[in-house]
Amino acid sequence: MAHLQHHSPKVRRDALHGLLELCRNHPGVLNVNLAQILDSIALCATDGSPDVRAANRSFQGFLLEAMPGEALAAFGSKLALQVRGALSHVSGEVREDGLKLLELYLSRLGTKQVLSPSEASRLIGTLCKLHKHVELVLPCLLQLSSHTAPALAGSTPDLQVSLQDVLDGKLQQELCEDGRRLAELTGRDL
Repeated sequence: MAHLQHHSPKVRRDALHGLLELCRNHPGVLNVNLAQILDSIALCATDGSPDVRAANRSFQGFLLEAMPGEALAAFGSKLALQVRGALSHVSGEVREDGLKLLELYLSRLGTKQVLSPSEASRLIGTLCKLHKHVELVLPCLLQLSSHTAPALAGSTPDLQVSLQDVLDGKLQQELCEDGRRLAELTGRDL
């Protein structure tokens, strides 16, 4: 696992492939070392290399299949932090891979098994700030909002944009207005 911190992206990618192979061949390794493994892969979701991020998603896909939801629920905040970190990253490629990671979590686990309502609410807030990759954002928003709406009805100051606003195009309209204001301030067309 020390190789996950190596300076070479190829070594980090190969370390994830090796970890996947080790966990597949020896299931006890994952059961006994889950916390340490999750700590060691925490930064992989925001790695600068697309190969490392893809290897991370492959490993996490295996992890989600191999471990019961109850075992992963204890680490829900770590998983949500990885996704939020990726979704708010400066690189568009990392944000796109963050959406793919969120989609993986939602498709394999659903929101109730891993994300608390407050974590889901924070993710919704982050998703509402993304204006690219609508085809990935909207299904994630729908699934997350269906989980958080009953639990947080009337108490979500974090959630500044409703799903209906996104669907009605109000978010896009606000982004366009913000873009025009930014263009006026900087003197550049966006």
